[in-house]
Amino acid sequence: MKIGVVGAGAIGCYVGGALRTAGAADIVLVGRSRIGDELAAHGLSVQDFAGERRRADGVPFSTDPAVLATCDAVLCCVKSGQTDEVARSLAGVLRADAIVVSLQNGVRNADVLRARLPSARVLAGIVGFNVRSHGEGVFQRTTSGAVMLEPGADALVTALRAAACRCRPRADLVRHQWTKLLVNLNNAVSALEDAFTVRAHVEADDAREHARRRQARTEH
Repeated sequence: MKIGVVGAGAIGCYVGGALRTAGAADIVLVGRSRIGDELAAHGLSVQDFAGERRRADGVPFSTDPAVLATCDAVLCCVKSGQTDEVARSLAGVLRADAIVVSLQNGVRNADVLRARLPSARVLAGIVGFNVRSHGEGVFQRTTSGAVMLEPGADALVTALRAAACRCRPRADLVRHQWTKLLVNLNNAVSALEDAFTVRAHVEADDAREHARRRQARTEH
């Protein structure tokens, strides 16, 4: 099976690299030149949640979606705001029987892809784990979690499972997409609250220190 990844950032490079190192599929990555330069200089390495690091040597990388023309499946990992643009670029490239899977946050990306790729089989998906880029071509999975896909991509599910990515076909995926969206929004709010809390503590500590110094000067 040949699998392409368009929007190869942290998630795309990790999933693509994991598939390659497991020998589960032939992989081609499409992304920004910055990532391509990084991989050309250092190669691609993936580190799983247990801490094991493996090199995925020889993974082709391009900035041109045309290299996806022979793929059996394409994983779309771009930001939601780029989905329509990427779908347009894929419209004249993909095989008629190609499967396109949205591995993106949000709830509408698969619909955007379907509108631009009416002849393709488009499935929604969720990546339930986080990936951190360490630079120098190293992408580390930092949390547990499964990949969930709409039914209809049995060969892809088998490949992902072979690459140690727990994969669950889910007919009720929309419910899980909304759940993840709410979790992500809550994480953002929590981060902002923590930032304000930390700042408040720092300012309070500064005020207490300033008062202590004034009192010391007065006593002397």
